[in-house]
Amino acid sequence: MIQGLTTLLDQQQTALVGLVASLMEDVGVTGPLIAEAIANLNTSSHVISGCYAVPLFSVREFISGLASWVDSIVDKANEGQQNELFNDIASVYVTACNRISEPSTYRDENNNSLADPSSFPLMLPHKFIKLSAIEFIRKMRRYSYRLEQRYSSEHIDTIADEHKQLLHAYRTEQVLKQSINALSSQSAFKDGWSLLGRRFPNLMEFYGVIATLFPGTSTVESDFSILRWEKDAFRKSLSDFGLEGVLQAKQWMFIEQFKP
Repeated sequence: MIQGLTTLLDQQQTALVGLVASLMEDVGVTGPLIAEAIANLNTSSHVISGCYAVPLFSVREFISGLASWVDSIVDKANEGQQNELFNDIASVYVTACNRISEPSTYRDENNNSLADPSSFPLMLPHKFIKLSAIEFIRKMRRYSYRLEQRYSSEHIDTIADEHKQLLHAYRTEQVLKQSINALSSQSAFKDGWSLLGRRFPNLMEFYGVIATLFPGTSTVESDFSILRWEKDAFRKSLSDFGLEGVLQAKQWMFIEQFKP
């Protein structure tokens, strides 16, 4: 699912990538291709959209594999009808691949696609377990302004200590290591932390609130104003998850100015 109150940001991106890969495999779409490769393709035998392309013979094979009766109907069509059919199907798939690959859940302060999504906060153990102690501390410093609104410096140090303890446990405890390695991009937050939450409660809280912590009541009041503006009489169908994304995006530029 792309939307959902338990869907993490990187899961959205993974779902989009997976959908494009599935469409490419169905019909034989190739891409993303560099501009030079696109320019060298024969447009009479390929359908192109953006940096994706599909050869028409692959579409013919795709149709043949659907069912014998489908293949029989296509064989009875004349050449012009076949070419029109192949081009239409190719256009649908290649355009879908190109359009779906364009959106990015990772955006910069100007709402442009973020070239390096690694700067986004990780939330599941199998992702951030790869962070060394120094990398984790640097990421904490990036969000220090928000953390200091709620946590003391001693508590922030406790979070960093728990991260070090988790790294040590991952290296030395085989059962814990297997449990973390079993997680995937589809794992929910509660599933990812079910075995670690009681042992590392401060670390779990840190990852659970880093993307939702509000510095004070004034910003909350501002967010309610944004909510009323965004979900007006003409956007009643806007989901809660969509509203959550709007609120988080509004904070981005404010957070960025406090980067070390």
